[in-house]
Amino acid sequence: MNKTLNDTKYNQTKMKLTKLLYVKDECQYTLLVSILSKKNINECYFWTCELYISGYIKDLWKFIFEIYYTFYNIKSPALLDFINKYYNKWNKKKNILHVLNIIKKLFHSKFCFTVFNHIFTQPTLKSLKGRKPKCISKYKNISKNDSRILLSIYRKRYGDVYHYLSLCDSIRDTKELIEEYINKSLGSNNEDLIPPQNILFSNLLKELFRENGKQNENVKKNAQEKKKLTKQNLNDILKYHTIYKNPRLTLLNRKYNISDKIGCFVLDNINHNKKHDILNNWMYYAYRYSRYWNRIFKKFKINLDTKNKYLEIIDDNTTNFDDFHNCYNIEGDEQSLEIKNKSCVKIKNTSIMQFQKYFMTS
Repeated sequence: MNKTLNDTKYNQTKMKLTKLLYVKDECQYTLLVSILSKKNINECYFWTCELYISGYIKDLWKFIFEIYYTFYNIKSPALLDFINKYYNKWNKKKNILHVLNIIKKLFHSKFCFTVFNHIFTQPTLKSLKGRKPKCISKYKNISKNDSRILLSIYRKRYGDVYHYLSLCDSIRDTKELIEEYINKSLGSNNEDLIPPQNILFSNLLKELFRENGKQNENVKKNAQEKKKLTKQNLNDILKYHTIYKNPRLTLLNRKYNISDKIGCFVLDNINHNKKHDILNNWMYYAYRYSRYWNRIFKKFKINLDTKNKYLEIIDDNTTNFDDFHNCYNIEGDEQSLEIKNKSCVKIKNTSIMQFQKYFMTS
C-alpha cells in the first residue's frame, strides 16, 4: 500500500542516526510536530538543520512534499508553488536557506487533517454491490478497481478511494478517468519524490472540498511571515549546532527533546534501553547507522567489527584511532542526564486520533 510520512503504522525501516545521535525518524516526526504545533519556529529550524547536516537531504525534501500533500494541500494550495520555487532554487544552488524558507512558510500556513485521516485510518471496504448510478454506469470499459474508485467517490468513502488507488495498475489512466468523472483537472507534481497515488488522492480531496466551499486560500500574511531568511538569520540558526565547536562537546548542542507525541508512527522498534546503549557505545552505533559519522570514521581509516561492538583499525594503524579519539570522542556515556534525555524519550503507542487531538488542544 502507498502510505506517506514514512508509512505510519505500515512500515519498518533500518535505524538511522543523526549527527547529534538522535534517531533519524524520531527527529523527522518531531520536526512535523514542531511545524504543526506552531509554537516555536526555532525548534523547526533546529530539526531541519539536524537532518540536513546529518546527510539526509533527499529524505528531508521528500518529507517536506509529503507534509504539504498530507496536511496543507486543502487549506493552503498556493503553498505548492512556493515550495517548488525554492526546491528549484536549491537544485541550482545547494543552500540550506532555501529549505528553511519553506519550513518557515509551512509554520505560518493553515493546514488540516482531512487527507491524513483518510490515508492512515483503516478503509471501510463496504460492499459495492447493487445497481450503479447512471453517472458511473456510463463508463463501460473500465476495470473493476476503477469502478470501485468512482463508486467510493460517489458515496464519499474517501478512505476506500485511497485504498483502491493504491491497487491501480496504471495511475495515469485512473487519473484521467477521475478527472473526467468530476470534470476537474488533477494536476500532479514531484511524482519522483512521493507516490503519485498520494498526490492524486490529495488533489482529489482538494477539488472535492473546494466544491463544498471548505477551502480558504486568502489568508492575511503577518509581517514576520513576509520576511525572507538571510545569511545572518542562517548564522543565528546554525549556532544551535555549533555553539560547542569542540567535537568532544558535540552533544551539548542538543537543544530540544524528541517529541513524545509521535507514537502513532512506526519508530524502528527502538526501546528505551537501546537508546541509552546508543550513547554508551556511541562509536559502534555511529559507525553503523549514521552517514555523518561513518564518513568521519572512514576518513581516519577506522573499520568496524560488527560482531563485538568493537572498532578495529585497518592495517593496525593505532595512530589513526588515537587521532580520532582525541578529536571526536564525545563520551556519550558520561553526558549529563539532561543531555541524554533529549533523545532517550519514552514514546507510548498512540492512535491517529490522539495525534490529531494534540494539535486541536495545544
